[in-house]
Amino acid sequence: MPKTTRTLLLLAALVPMASFASVVWKGDFETGNLSQYTGAQMVSADRLQVVSSPAHQGSYALKVTVHQGDDPMNASGNRNELFYDSHEAAGSEYF
Repeated sequence: MPKTTRTLLLLAALVPMASFASVVWKGDFETGNLSQYTGAQMVSADRLQVVSSPAHQGSYALKVTVHQGDDPMNASGNRNELFYDSHEAAGSEYF
């Protein structure tokens, strides 16, 4: 095999393959509300609030308040939760 062909093959092996990625879901509250999530489990609407200050990054953040006895789904412990159902195919990997 000629030296130039070997060099081209080596370079082709070392060049990383292009990756085509896109954002599947983002839960950053930049919509100004909870619409990025499928739902919430909280005992009162004031427990999970989207606020504009303080915000570490972007324009909005989530203010979470949990009081003793907050148990919206009769689970163990005090909690208020947001959730997102992605409906991704079984075996899919997302990071």
